[in-house]
Amino acid sequence: MATAAAMVGVLAPAAAADPLPGGLGPCLGSSCPPSWNDPNNGPVVGYDENINIYVGGDFLVREAAAEAEGKIVTLGRFDMDKRDGASAIYNVGVAGVGSRVPPPDGSDYLSVGGDITIAAGERLLAEEGANSGRVAYAGSLSGTVNPLTAPREDPEAVAPFTGLRPELTEASRCYAYEGDAHRATTGSWTRVGDTFTFTGDGTSAIQVFDVDTDLESATGGNAGFTFNGIPDGATV
Repeated sequence: MATAAAMVGVLAPAAAADPLPGGLGPCLGSSCPPSWNDPNNGPVVGYDENINIYVGGDFLVREAAAEAEGKIVTLGRFDMDKRDGASAIYNVGVAGVGSRVPPPDGSDYLSVGGDITIAAGERLLAEEGANSGRVAYAGSLSGTVNPLTAPREDPEAVAPFTGLRPELTEASRCYAYEGDAHRATTGSWTRVGDTFTFTGDGTSAIQVFDVDTDLESATGGNAGFTFNGIPDGATV
């Protein structure tokens, strides 16, 4: 992913931390599950109407990227061109292994403010089993999207979401700075294999971690995240 990307749903704590702009955060709608399981490949257990991934620029699918769960909004283009030998598909909305709480069926799984370009021989999937959604785009479409009913050309595909970018930028600065001074870190982190562990101080209302590396495994692959020492109601 490119500029100004925000994961706004996956890591949201159950307690009432300071809200993100635009109502972003935990599950939204009448079909949210009563509890959340660890990532799994079991049956779908509910539906989430909220945005889970927000990209202020372009969304680029590269290397062996496999899937992105939940509702996705990218203000720029969506470009998929994976490396040779990798799986030729990329899932949006519903993931094979995840929370198993996709957007509602028939809703926009992916909203794109520019063009969608899928490399030859590759496919963008907005479906799994009985669950499927739409792919809305304001520009042009080149390549294969499944199901065939998913693509939906719409010049206003991301119009409801453009105001979130400056709002998220302002909120992010508020979390990281106090006036013009960088907030002091309140915790530490380690990476062991494919797991990042973030350990807070157990008391601060804003938990600050400075990370000076890519959020990937030690070998450049997928990574998991664990949080400890985060008090109820704190903002990370």
